[in-house]
Amino acid sequence: MMFLRKMYWYVSAYVHKHGLLIFSAVVMGAILFSVFYRVLLSVSQFKKTTHVGRVGSVTLATIPRDIQDKISNGLTTLDDAGNPTPDLAERWSVEDDGKTYRFILRKGLKWHDGKELQPEDIVYNFTDTQVVITKNEVIFKLKEAFSPFPMVVSQPMFREVRKRKWLIFSNASILGTGQYKVVQMKNEGGQVREIEIESQYERFVYRFYPTEERAILAYKRGEVDLLEDMSGIDALQTWSRTTITTSVRKDQYIAVFFNVGNELFEKTVRQALNYASQKPIGEEHVETPIDPRSWAYNKTVKEYPYDRAKAVSLLLRSVPKQRLNIELTTAVQFQRDAESIEAQWEELGKVAAVACRQSKDTNKNDCPNLEIDVQLKVSNAPDIHNFQALLVAQQIPPDPDQYFLWHSTQQTNFMRYLNPHVDKLLEDGRKLLDRKERRDAYLDFQQILAEDSPAIFLRHPIVYTIKRR
Repeated sequence: MMFLRKMYWYVSAYVHKHGLLIFSAVVMGAILFSVFYRVLLSVSQFKKTTHVGRVGSVTLATIPRDIQDKISNGLTTLDDAGNPTPDLAERWSVEDDGKTYRFILRKGLKWHDGKELQPEDIVYNFTDTQVVITKNEVIFKLKEAFSPFPMVVSQPMFREVRKRKWLIFSNASILGTGQYKVVQMKNEGGQVREIEIESQYERFVYRFYPTEERAILAYKRGEVDLLEDMSGIDALQTWSRTTITTSVRKDQYIAVFFNVGNELFEKTVRQALNYASQKPIGEEHVETPIDPRSWAYNKTVKEYPYDRAKAVSLLLRSVPKQRLNIELTTAVQFQRDAESIEAQWEELGKVAAVACRQSKDTNKNDCPNLEIDVQLKVSNAPDIHNFQALLVAQQIPPDPDQYFLWHSTQQTNFMRYLNPHVDKLLEDGRKLLDRKERRDAYLDFQQILAEDSPAIFLRHPIVYTIKRR
């Protein structure tokens, strides 16, 4: 008891003498703990941030697919071979001879804001499709069979929201269900200028520029650290601390599309121009509009290797009724390709006209019609509804279905290509459920298309990735 009393006296005397110092130490300790705790917390949550530059005009509806796939999920997803596998859907079944698709959703799915994903949130805005919602199912009843449907619903789902800024203004943004969530999105005049997304460990800031020149300038200024899908690198080949890598886009092709409704482009003329156009070999080589990695790709279609003699022979066999004055329209990024085509076609015309005058089997009055004059029309956004010959890139869909581009009834068939046999094959190909039967239809489709030459398939594009070291 005496011991405790002495301890009390000693402590009381010490506190009385050094109380202010003790109090100050406690307060400073609390402050320092608070500051260092926040620093340690921020360091522990530090995320590597990459600023990425892309070229293109982007809206909420046209955000690049690879970014969409980071942010959200579809009912299905596509594996490396382009086959649909379950994603938001746990499984699905096909009923009514391919007219009904029943998707059963996974349990516990949530949007990025924590709201539970409901079957009624699955909205794809299909035409001629009845959608039936149950407690955990989404059922699509189609007007007619459509075998690529599981691939189509791999399109990621989003909820559009408004994010308030400065308590007054708000920007349109999106919520998803994927690994990355949208931190912020900058919109100007309906165009998305920037998207910032993050996962638990990293952050990407995508900035969009109208031209490659603007994107390269942004890289030089330090606005971005990475440029993706660039078609040219001239301005950065000698730039310091920069790594440039190349890749071939097998999901795209560059082609010259003919307006086959124009009387200039008879079949023999299209074939002759095809033979007169030089094409690369190797990985860039392309012969059909179907992905060469696809199960439906035809390796045995008619090929058009560069053969000017063959091209001349075709033109002499059926001399055009009027001179071949061709307007070749293209986008800025393909101007070099177009200039090369221009030179090759005009050279063909010179050689063919000379051969015509030397031949005993031709009407010499028709020989001037073989002379080819090409006028280039280059713009940032070529008019695909008003052209003679159009040199552009085309995206290849994951499924071999090519109905939208080549069927004669489709407005997206901007070439005005018409072949009843091709129409029937495309109609069958999207209705057949058996893969072998589908493949047979698409093999025949590619054979006929190659023979008709409504387009000259030039190459798969080479794209460049430019990264700051």
